[in-house]
Amino acid sequence: MENRKKLQREHYNKSTERVKLNFLPFIYQRKSGYSWVNPALRSPYEFCEKILLSNCGGKRLLDYGCGDGVFSIPPAKNNCYVVGVDISDGQINLAKKRASYERCEKSTSFLVDDCEALKFSNEYFDIIFSAGTLSCLDLDNALSEMRRVLKNDGYVLIVDTLSHNPFLKLNRRIKMGRGLKTRWSVEHVLRMEDLKLMGEYFNKIEIRFFDLITPFAAPFCKKENGLVKLFKKIDKIMLKLRFLQKYAFKVVVLLAQPKHSF
Repeated sequence: MENRKKLQREHYNKSTERVKLNFLPFIYQRKSGYSWVNPALRSPYEFCEKILLSNCGGKRLLDYGCGDGVFSIPPAKNNCYVVGVDISDGQINLAKKRASYERCEKSTSFLVDDCEALKFSNEYFDIIFSAGTLSCLDLDNALSEMRRVLKNDGYVLIVDTLSHNPFLKLNRRIKMGRGLKTRWSVEHVLRMEDLKLMGEYFNKIEIRFFDLITPFAAPFCKKENGLVKLFKKIDKIMLKLRFLQKYAFKVVVLLAQPKHSF
């Protein structure tokens, strides 16, 4: 295994150690999906969840870099079979615990796997969902693998961070200094040119930007209050301006019609 991958696995295994498994009911509180996210930052995840739940019934979904499975549960509860993969065995163990707590064992499967070299056969999944995973990977390898395992009529849904906002970039550097992020993940956050790269692997690309000023409300919001609602309305207006879109915190990308090379 490449050194960067070993470091990523070690990092997320260490983060797993901070969670005491005996207190899972307290930690999870049945909050899976977008409701797990800070109220000021839920919009992109809520947007993705609505897309996933609208047509996931009877399909096979890959939660790509699933972590502790927080986003695997809602589709699994809606007649979708969810396969979660992650390089961290500690995170996979938490995902299995979450599925058991949520009573979704029969509709989920969580596996330790390398997202850049998946063990699945070609055209295996109807849907691929990736939440905050791409900065941990080599983007070309990731896109190539997602293209390979996606069915021709399937789609990839990505929600991830953009790198251009200077305030958020500084915050990531601070977290790296505190050991909360790896250097690779900080230095490989998505750029606008990376969104263009996706066109080399998929014919259809739809992009939507979220959270320009809402991140500044997040530290003060434990629930969706008037300030959050106001900031979200302002974001919708401001992010219609193309020159501001690159400074958004989150981007949602829908990819379809894979350009197969096999």
